[in-house]
Amino acid sequence: MISPEIVAKLARHPNIMGIKDSSRDFDYFLQVLYLTQSVPGFKVLTGTETLILPALAVGGQGAVVASGNIVPGWIADLARHFESGNLEQARVNEHQLIELANALRQADGIRGFKFAQSLIDHYDGHLLPPYHPLDKESPQAMGIRTVLNRYHLIP
Repeated sequence: MISPEIVAKLARHPNIMGIKDSSRDFDYFLQVLYLTQSVPGFKVLTGTETLILPALAVGGQGAVVASGNIVPGWIADLARHFESGNLEQARVNEHQLIELANALRQADGIRGFKFAQSLIDHYDGHLLPPYHPLDKESPQAMGIRTVLNRYHLIP
């Protein structure tokens, strides 16, 4: 991980517009945000579903998260509710994302995302070696299916 001090130095380069932090280390995120706040136009984004609302609340400018490929509307709704001051609904959206992210992470990340995507839009979920598809009857697959069913994302 690049130290916050180095990020602050790099932020001043004219070709660097921002940083996506996927570390899940909120203290790191806060330090980067603090040290780059005076750099015009520099954006600090989170790459973690479970930290979108906290990141926005402390001044982060957005998120680039893998679940955006599965539930883009949820993320857009969260941002819209936050911007309009409807924090109660933004928290509901964040809790949905947390539940989904937790289920996906139980399946080694990429395997879970591909499996969820295959259920929602019938994409074959092709994986390259060394990965292999998630067993449809595994506990991880059942957990993902349960969350997707709960939110009416699959029949």
